[in-house]
Amino acid sequence: MKQSAPKLAEADRKDAKGINWHSTLLWGIIGVLLNLILWFLTFLITPLVNKEWPTKFGEFLITHRLLVGLVGILITSVFWIVKVRRQNNDLRRSLTAAENSLSSTRQRLAAAEAKLATIESTMPTPKVEEIIRFRRFENIEKIVYGHIAYSPLLDHDEAGRPYGVGITLLEMIFGHNRIEALDIKALWSDFVDELASGQYDIVATPIFETRERSTKIAFCSPMFYSNIGLYVKKGHKVLGRSGENSWSFDEAIETLQRMSPKVVAIAGEISGKMALKYLGLTPEDKSKWLDPNRASVASLIKAVNGEGKMECEVVFAEVFQAEQTEAVRAKDVINILKPKALLYPVSFAVRKEDYVLRRYINLKLLQIEESLPDGVLKVIFDEMQKNEHYRHYTLEDIKRFFVRDYPAPGIKHDVGQTSTSPKEPPTDNKESRDVALQGFFKPDEVASSGTQIKSIGIDLNDAFAKA
Repeated sequence: MKQSAPKLAEADRKDAKGINWHSTLLWGIIGVLLNLILWFLTFLITPLVNKEWPTKFGEFLITHRLLVGLVGILITSVFWIVKVRRQNNDLRRSLTAAENSLSSTRQRLAAAEAKLATIESTMPTPKVEEIIRFRRFENIEKIVYGHIAYSPLLDHDEAGRPYGVGITLLEMIFGHNRIEALDIKALWSDFVDELASGQYDIVATPIFETRERSTKIAFCSPMFYSNIGLYVKKGHKVLGRSGENSWSFDEAIETLQRMSPKVVAIAGEISGKMALKYLGLTPEDKSKWLDPNRASVASLIKAVNGEGKMECEVVFAEVFQAEQTEAVRAKDVINILKPKALLYPVSFAVRKEDYVLRRYINLKLLQIEESLPDGVLKVIFDEMQKNEHYRHYTLEDIKRFFVRDYPAPGIKHDVGQTSTSPKEPPTDNKESRDVALQGFFKPDEVASSGTQIKSIGIDLNDAFAKA
């Protein structure tokens, strides 16, 4: 059990005192023994004294043996008292120095505790019980979502209210009255930490799943796989000579690594991740990194087209976003990768602790996928038809940008390899359903065949309706 500083000092004082008295007693016993020995010796040397020394001195020793012994004891006691006082003075000085040091340490500790309390009061650290909010799917009553503008998946109206594909899907999953937007817009640089710390329950903007993000937050099952391109200026002396959509991913990367091209990228995004891994860009090349809160795919395309201040020969970019730029539409900048050569999963992100929420979303996404023709892609198409900038896109165009079928040549890039993002995505709805069920129900509750959950005796469609 811990003791306070004054109690410890008092205990040290008592211990020091006890040790001094033991030492003193030992010296006293030694002194008495020495005097007894001296007294005994007077009997032995008396004959010698009578023969060699004057008779009166010998008679004095014989007559006053007891006095001689007492004088010896007195002399020993004086030495003993001097020694004790010296030890006590040394101990007093040591204790005074220790108490001064303890007082100084106590003051520093109080200052550190005050500083720690100030820091903790300014940190938005949630309580554990607030992080694990959803222990059963029946308890999911209100969802607070963060939102980042990323058209067409999510945008903001003139009043700052979020709308788009992400919001529509959340309403389909939870209902309009059970979702609530965060008051302020999230930033690309901050949303991972904000979500992990519990400032909101989910990010309404469907986002790329990367290994770095997966270390802090969890991702639901992919809604679709986004087609990623490798863009260069048309007529590039090496990469542009073969024309558009002419290189496989491996061929392009092998050539680029021999070239050591000039490259810029957006920090924390797909362009940055791929540039770090394949194009020789390093975190220290700060002049070549764009701010994720201000830069966009349009910024990358401008850099490749020579419109910016930075020299750039090649960038990775999402095909849909790149095709919104004038340079790509005019074929001044081209994507050299073959169609669907590089695919990245896009999904909702939640806190790692909210596994019940994540599995609930996975089940509802499966329901949407099976109940609507073309599933989530139909939702994306319908939302894009509401925006005059995207009305010219057909459903087939949507399927080219946002992939739900998985052709054999396609590279499903390594991300975090979490349980929700298989490296080789399943091509069968039944397989997807089985994966989700294994995470949502107990193992013995999942039937090995079909959609019937035998041990609890309900049909899966009925379970969806109740959820």
